[in-house]
Amino acid sequence: VVIDADAKHGKDEGPQYSFTADQLRELLRGVQFIALPSHSYTDAIPRWRIAIPLSEVITDREEFEAIARHLAARLDGNVDPRSYTPEQLWFSMSAPKGEWERRIELIVVGG
Repeated sequence: VVIDADAKHGKDEGPQYSFTADQLRELLRGVQFIALPSHSYTDAIPRWRIAIPLSEVITDREEFEAIARHLAARLDGNVDPRSYTPEQLWFSMSAPKGEWERRIELIVVGG
């Protein structure tokens, strides 16, 4: 599952729906994940793509959506609705020009 927690398409726009690295670790405690800063990440409004591996392959779209929604609920559902579709799995990390090395240092691993 790839959760797009970048506050751009959630319930409301704004910093109130961004998460610090420590908040992510707390909210996703007990879940294996890797959170990569999104292209729109800033220090003031940290935005993330959070990849969460599943223990088995899910081929049913409704089952996938239910699992993704369950995981997003740990972030109070403040995620891009595309996070609930398997098509979101295409994600790869990006960063503005000149920011790649700094962005790598910001990666959060939990679990």
